[in-house]
Amino acid sequence: MLKALEGHDLRASAPSWDGKWLSTLLRASGLPRHSLRLRGTDAARHEIARSILSATWTDGALDREVDALLERVATSVTVGVVAHRALADARDEHRRWVAVRDAALDRLGSAPA
Repeated sequence: MLKALEGHDLRASAPSWDGKWLSTLLRASGLPRHSLRLRGTDAARHEIARSILSATWTDGALDREVDALLERVATSVTVGVVAHRALADARDEHRRWVAVRDAALDRLGSAPA
């Protein structure tokens, strides 16, 4: 698992909860508990919006655009039934990320020149 995931950015919708279990598994395997680290999926959505919109907006205007876009997408994306299963959760997180990326690209196209 460590070799397959090395160099990848691992995300979780509840990194503190999932990280606890990941640490338990790693320690049970005799590995350091921080051999793998998780980051929140909220950060992934923020990063993709920021990376796209930074081509047009800067500083405080960029922060406002990113925040507004994330809020707009959060209220418009329909996710699946809460199943608390890994595959369903991963698909929902992917839909959210794609929606933010697409909204940022759309916003970039309508940015003032």
